[in-house]
Amino acid sequence: MHPLKALRAFVICFALCLSGQPLAQEGGDGELARDLTVQGIAAQQRGDHGAAVAYFERAQRELDHAKIRYFYAKSLDSMARYDQALAMFRSIEADESNLKYASETKAYIRAIVAERENTRLLARLAELERECTAKPVRPIKVAPLRNE
Repeated sequence: MHPLKALRAFVICFALCLSGQPLAQEGGDGELARDLTVQGIAAQQRGDHGAAVAYFERAQRELDHAKIRYFYAKSLDSMARYDQALAMFRSIEADESNLKYASETKAYIRAIVAERENTRLLARLAELERECTAKPVRPIKVAPLRNE
């Protein structure tokens, strides 16, 4: 291989490594991904969802698997990052490798969608209440009744 081509290939590989993106999904370390996922689940159980997300992100760079995305989405949901959680849950909803968590995935999707609708309706209700605030009542003069 020509030295300049070799140098160019090295620079591209080095830049990809620095960006944190895997060079090839097949080339990832499955055992490392599993260990990172286990650590992420442990962090999740401790309530440390920030750490859990970091573990799952790193695990997913090694191996993109439905189980990793499922637990990753759970932590995103716990951190109120609903748009990301919903997108991730939807990405594994029909995935055959997610059979173990399929019903929970659907339940999370329904809950997030319902919460969004609830939030939208509450905002609309508040808007309507502001529009319908009681206006001050002005007394009307009425002629007195005459007893005849």
